[in-house]
Amino acid sequence: MDFASFLDHEFLFPLVVILSTFISEDPTTIGVGALIGSGQITFARGFIPLMTGIILGDLGLYGVGRLIAKGWKKSTNIPLNPGLMTLLIARFVPGMRSMTFTAAGVKKFSFKAYALLLIPASVVWTLFLLLATKEVMAVLTYFPKWVSISFGVALFLFFHFLDKRLKKKYLSREIKE
Repeated sequence: MDFASFLDHEFLFPLVVILSTFISEDPTTIGVGALIGSGQITFARGFIPLMTGIILGDLGLYGVGRLIAKGWKKSTNIPLNPGLMTLLIARFVPGMRSMTFTAAGVKKFSFKAYALLLIPASVVWTLFLLLATKEVMAVLTYFPKWVSISFGVALFLFFHFLDKRLKKKYLSREIKE
């Protein structure tokens, strides 16, 4: 099977996108955005399985937390007690989701509030990343590859720095409370 037929496959491509979001959703989102930007897939073809995977992943992390809570000893103290702001920030900062969303399940955060907060936030974040990737891809095609690579490295370092700062600020506050 060549790459073009894989992209057109009715079930395989969406399944791979959904499963890839469980491993690492931001690179999957950027990859799907690049495919959309290059015209290899339509926006709907990429967006629908991407959102399905991201929402299932967010809900699944909460569910894992609830399962952990069932077997957890009452005397055990979990230092992270995420509130609405921490959950919202975790949605937008790579690296915070797994532990924060699982902790929400362990701490029995309201599932309804969790879903009502994170599903729209997931849609906003995914739309932003997809559209931004599409636009950046369009611009970078006019530059030499070294410029594209330098831009990618600078963007990675910026988000890595931002990730560290936000984790330090918001996670340390939640642990103290």
